[in-house]
Amino acid sequence: MTSLSRIQAFLILAVLWAAIYLPGLGSTEFKGEEGRRVLPAVTMLQDGDWLVPHLGGKPYLRKPPLMNWVIAASFSATGRRDEWAARLPSALLVLALGGTVIALSSGRGWMQPGTGLLAAIMVITPLGLLAKARFAGAEIEGVYIPLSGMAIAFWMAWHAQRRSVWLLWSVPGVFLGLAALAKGPSFHLLAYYSVVLATLGATGSWRRLLHPAHFLGIAIAAGIFCAWAVPFSKNPEAVSAGQVWKKQGLDRFREGEFSAGNYLLNIPRGLADQLPWLLFVPALAGGFQFRRRGQPAAVSPAGSEHEPATDGAVAAVLAALWVLLLLIPGMLPRYVLPFGAPFALLLARRILEERPSEGLLRIWHGANRAGAGLILVLLLMGPLLAGWPVGENGLPAGVSSLSGFRFERGFPAALACLIPVGFVIAVLVRRGVGLEPVGLGIRTGVVLGAASVWYSVAVVPWMVGGERSRPLARQIDEILPAGETLVVCDPDYLPALFYLKTPHVCRGSWRESVRDGAWVLVRESEWGKRVGRGEAAGWEKVWGRGNVQGGGLCLIRRAGPAGGGL
Repeated sequence: MTSLSRIQAFLILAVLWAAIYLPGLGSTEFKGEEGRRVLPAVTMLQDGDWLVPHLGGKPYLRKPPLMNWVIAASFSATGRRDEWAARLPSALLVLALGGTVIALSSGRGWMQPGTGLLAAIMVITPLGLLAKARFAGAEIEGVYIPLSGMAIAFWMAWHAQRRSVWLLWSVPGVFLGLAALAKGPSFHLLAYYSVVLATLGATGSWRRLLHPAHFLGIAIAAGIFCAWAVPFSKNPEAVSAGQVWKKQGLDRFREGEFSAGNYLLNIPRGLADQLPWLLFVPALAGGFQFRRRGQPAAVSPAGSEHEPATDGAVAAVLAALWVLLLLIPGMLPRYVLPFGAPFALLLARRILEERPSEGLLRIWHGANRAGAGLILVLLLMGPLLAGWPVGENGLPAGVSSLSGFRFERGFPAALACLIPVGFVIAVLVRRGVGLEPVGLGIRTGVVLGAASVWYSVAVVPWMVGGERSRPLARQIDEILPAGETLVVCDPDYLPALFYLKTPHVCRGSWRESVRDGAWVLVRESEWGKRVGRGEAAGWEKVWGRGNVQGGGLCLIRRAGPAGGGL
């Protein structure tokens, strides 16, 4: 496996990526913060304003717009406006990150393609990245983490290969600038410069920081961000953006926003985000050496010169900064996710070049087989779970109700499980062979891919049954007369708007809403306030729904036989 070509390595990675990231990608409704990325993208396509994102009829100033741009571009390129198209860009960027790692694996002081394949598998499969780019693929982390990871991968590889200093700084600057357009100048810069400073310190190359190429890289990154930020700051709708960003940052450190329980779990959750590959760190910690000044570099078994002292310094700085950040009150584990890419690159090099003990490799092989056995059982149960009848309360019905088994769901699930069943059986039957790190990494990817297929066929149908936004939109569509346009009054964040088929517009105030529409969707609290003030004369409540994100909703219309019109 270590003699793979880069093309072979990429093809293997692409198959694993497709199995892990694509099954059921668009099956569930938007959750978490996904709607805050998708709804502004829809508005951009409707009104053509790509400078200032809008959410609920108001400027959305909390984040730069790259995530909105790529989602809108995906809607346009695919010709569809749904969850699959919204989440596809994150999945593709993860593949691009893995492909970049492999493309840089040309030997010559850095990695062989086999090592690159293992590193790429590690880069795209930590639980933290899967949670953001796979299970909530329209989140910002699904874009800016792959972009910052590519910047770090380019810099680490080209520094080790002694490539042109102009390439060394300018190309990462492009990706850092794009990452800033997604998240703002944020923690990805800390991850990048942790690697840079630790590497230059270990090699005594501090003067490279003063090279004009470094300042060119900074200028490129800043220029990409400022190309949007400067005209944005001059837009009348964005005059308060600076205050919003300042408040957003400071609020996390104020007593009202601080949670002691979450704070104590920061480090455990941060460690969990790096599973399963974090488990290799204790066994390989001895491979991170610290070379004294003047000590010659080591030579790997593959024959490429590398600097174990450099890797040790980078690992130590990354680990120390990672811990320090998570010890700051108000910090969250997702802020340190950009540290995962350099961690995976270093770990893959240590696994291949330090060659773990046979005992560790056997444990890895056994873990793959145990995971494959568990997933095999789940895959065989997948069709049954997919077609299991649902009770009146939306939960699984009892065994006595199996006469209502839904074959229209169970049969396609059985077909979808056939291929992964074959792969996990292959992992199980190869008992005494395959104690080679790259092959073991591929099998871990196979197990994760099979688990993703099982999730899509057996878990997603039950998640769909518990959705709220799509059923809410259907209820509103059923009430509105044909040809009416719904006015939504200051909705703030309401993901159900994405699923409305009824034409609708958002207005930022009660006055604008009742002026422009005959049917208005308004928050229950706002309606109660207007009724109490006597400002709702001529309007009647038609429908109400509690337990909606942001508070209850009610649908009102102008009093009269036909409800009026626009």
